[in-house]
Amino acid sequence: MTIVARIRQWFAHEVWHILGWVVVSTCAVVLFCRFTGWLPKTSIIGLVSVVLIVVLPAYLVAIIAWAGNHRVLLVASLVICLIHAGLFVSRLDLGTSPHRIAGRATLRVFEANVLFLNTDLSHIAHEIVSDSPDVVIIEELTAEGLDQLRANGAFTGLPYSVERPGGGASGTGIFAKWPLENRTDPLYSEAALLGATLKHPVGNIEIYSVHTRSPTSGRDVWIAQLRDLRKFAAGLNKPTIMAGDYNASTDLKPFRDLVGAGMTDAHEATGRELAGSWPNDTRFWPIMLIDHVLVHGDITPLRTFEGQGRGSDHRPVIADLQLPG
Repeated sequence: MTIVARIRQWFAHEVWHILGWVVVSTCAVVLFCRFTGWLPKTSIIGLVSVVLIVVLPAYLVAIIAWAGNHRVLLVASLVICLIHAGLFVSRLDLGTSPHRIAGRATLRVFEANVLFLNTDLSHIAHEIVSDSPDVVIIEELTAEGLDQLRANGAFTGLPYSVERPGGGASGTGIFAKWPLENRTDPLYSEAALLGATLKHPVGNIEIYSVHTRSPTSGRDVWIAQLRDLRKFAAGLNKPTIMAGDYNASTDLKPFRDLVGAGMTDAHEATGRELAGSWPNDTRFWPIMLIDHVLVHGDITPLRTFEGQGRGSDHRPVIADLQLPG
């Protein structure tokens, strides 16, 4: 082997070594932020939101490190891979399914961020009709969008509502089969919230529409909103449903802290944490679940699934819930 060939071989060997450490170090930082909740930049929030995808290159590094006899790099990459595998397995439905109790009433909630720039809501209206929900919760609801949904029969059979249509992304509304009373408009750190008491035949249920700020348009406000929602959730003492666009996946600690304050995430309870609701209308499958139905009290999620949400950047999320006896 010539000297030039030896130099090239050594250079290639070291380049792969250095690149491997760059990948492993990046994965380690993202995992650290995922578990500790340290989110210094918006870009970090984005990486943590899809940590299961971001960390995948560590498996390739492990193979290269093994082939190149980089023992320390191999150990480091294997540790990253084990943590990733643990996170992935924890999201799988391993046979545990919610138990439906005979005689208990059920409630279907249809939640959708319809996108205020969406000029044709007829498709979403038809989805609502097709899924026959008992409660519909809409975010980014403009006055024009509300008129379109009504004109296309979206709320047929849902005669009761509390509405706050608005410009931009601030509008919201709740539509239900049973009366909605005691409207409330709590504003937690500028979050677009709307609440009411659903007078269901089995008893009153508090319903809230939630729409937090996107971290890309205000990281500090987004963190403050989730913190205030966590405080609000910790004080709940009635059966409650809080559904909407949280702009947060379960990998983000501010959202996990909110759920940990006495809430149950319907997707998590039904073994569907790997589902996605955003981004929609792209060539790729939605990679993040940032729309959630959270419940409190003796309410049990039985089933969750996603709609199409044509024209919006979000897919609707639908949850079948078992109500208190």
